[in-house]
Amino acid sequence: MEKYNLAIAPGKYIQGENVLYTQEKIVSDFGHRVFLIGEEFILKKFSHQLDSLLRRKTVFSELFNGECSKKEIERLLRLVEKMRAEFVVGIGGGKALDTAKAVGYHAQLPVVTIPTSAATCAAWTALSAIYTEDGKARGYLILDRCPEVVLVDTRIMANTPVRYLVAGMADGLAKYYETMAYTGGKASSLTVEMAIKSAQSIYNAVFEIGLTAARDNVEKKLTPALTRIVESNIMLAGLVGGIGGEGCRAAAIHALNNGFTQIPQTHNYLHGEIVAFCSLVQLFLEGKRKELEKLNSIYKKLRLPRNLKDIGLESVPLSPRARSKRAGTLKRLLEKVVKYACSPQETMSNLPQEVSEKMLYNAVIEVDQLGQQ
Repeated sequence: MEKYNLAIAPGKYIQGENVLYTQEKIVSDFGHRVFLIGEEFILKKFSHQLDSLLRRKTVFSELFNGECSKKEIERLLRLVEKMRAEFVVGIGGGKALDTAKAVGYHAQLPVVTIPTSAATCAAWTALSAIYTEDGKARGYLILDRCPEVVLVDTRIMANTPVRYLVAGMADGLAKYYETMAYTGGKASSLTVEMAIKSAQSIYNAVFEIGLTAARDNVEKKLTPALTRIVESNIMLAGLVGGIGGEGCRAAAIHALNNGFTQIPQTHNYLHGEIVAFCSLVQLFLEGKRKELEKLNSIYKKLRLPRNLKDIGLESVPLSPRARSKRAGTLKRLLEKVVKYACSPQETMSNLPQEVSEKMLYNAVIEVDQLGQQ
């Protein structure tokens, strides 16, 4: 008989235009003393909405330092305990939300997440991606539950630069490709079947209305297409892992992404942007050339990374004669990337075939060259 231990979903997922102005009551049961975590510019930009949401609360605001690291979590945890906070609110991007979730988990307090973009599904999930102080991936903290409340203001999403929305589409597509690689498209249980269907819904949404949603986002129009992609990027992507559990694991894409975080050249790029390139590499490893070409095509339209230059590295020159000392430097960087990606703590082994460091290195080079064409 199947055994399940799933943190499937938040207690409440509330999405809509200007919802932060109307949900004061939803957080009233958590207590009076709230610990608010966010980057300085985020707290200033959305101060009016936060004041409305948290009025009549005693609010202790603390600036997030930019990395969801063990040191940062411990720093904020000490402050939560000192302030005798009764619940935690995180606002911002994925790393800020992951940090808030981790702090709430260790302090055994309710957590409310408020994403300011649809670039990841971090607002939903019962895990926090952990990094070093200088941005290198260092594994995951698995939480016992999803946040109590997720508040998604679609007006905020419409006014966020389109770069974040399309990065979220790439991250969502990665959920599909990794789910299909790990399961082979076959469900071992009803929950995994539901996760596969959710992943397929993400895939369909991106290819059917992704371009329309991106254009609407550029024009700051809140439309059905944009709303559906926001739901896909946050809710459906989060649901895949939540309901799939151990039956839907990450594979080559996130392993390689974590490898790229080991070098500073990629640190100015969004998680979904790095993942976009890594998805192409996984498809190459799987021998799915037609799907790789299809993905490359929509990436080009969405202006997502298709080669190494697009994620901060020098691409390998197409002409052998043009290759120079830069190629040697790139080789050393990529060797570091693939070494980490293929290390035992990563998820490369979740691909159905064995992948060596040499195979992965060659796949990165091949995809880079395809992406230059």
